[in-house]
Amino acid sequence: MKAIKNKITKKKEQEVLYLTEAPISKVEKDAKKALEILKSKENAFTQLMDKFKKENAYVRNMGCNQIIRTTIQNLNLPINMVIADLERIKFELLNINQNQINMNETKIPSYLG
Repeated sequence: MKAIKNKITKKKEQEVLYLTEAPISKVEKDAKKALEILKSKENAFTQLMDKFKKENAYVRNMGCNQIIRTTIQNLNLPINMVIADLERIKFELLNINQNQINMNETKIPSYLG
C-alpha cells in the first residue's frame, strides 16, 4: 500500500514539475493535443450514445456516470488520462486568466506618465 502511495505521489510531483518547468508553448501544445483527443472522443461518445439510444431505450434512464464509464470502456480510453488532461487544461487556463488579471491590475507609476 505504501509503495502505491509513493508511486502516486511521485507521479503528481512529476506533473507539477512539468507544469512549472516546461515552456508555456510546450504546455499549450499538449493542452491543444488533449483537447483534440477529447473532442474526437466526444464525437465517438455522441455516436455511441445515439447507437445505445436506438438499440436500448433503457439507457436513457441510466445514471450519467454509468453511461460515461461504459462509453470510456467501449472506447478503450483510460479515465485517468481524461481526468489528467482536463485537470492540466483547467490548471493552465486558471494560470493564464490570473496572469491577465495581474497585468490589468498593474498600474503605471505617475512619474512615468
